[in-house]
Amino acid sequence: MLSSVILLILAEAVALNSPLLLLWAIVFSLLNTLYFKFVEEPGLERRFGGDYLRYKAKVSRWVPRFRPYEPPGTNDS
Repeated sequence: MLSSVILLILAEAVALNSPLLLLWAIVFSLLNTLYFKFVEEPGLERRFGGDYLRYKAKVSRWVPRFRPYEPPGTNDS
């Protein structure tokens, strides 16, 4: 969801030719990245342990995947 919000702010910055909106997109991205890295992810690591670490190793923080993440041992084939 946040990737979409950031892209929307960037699109507004381009459409309105607004350096201020571009700056806001950069600040917004940086603040969210810092929050995820130093607050949210450590909490998820404590809560879910190795399962979350494996998930984190396979899934990018900002770039969505074309195929859903499948934890080991859940293949139906």
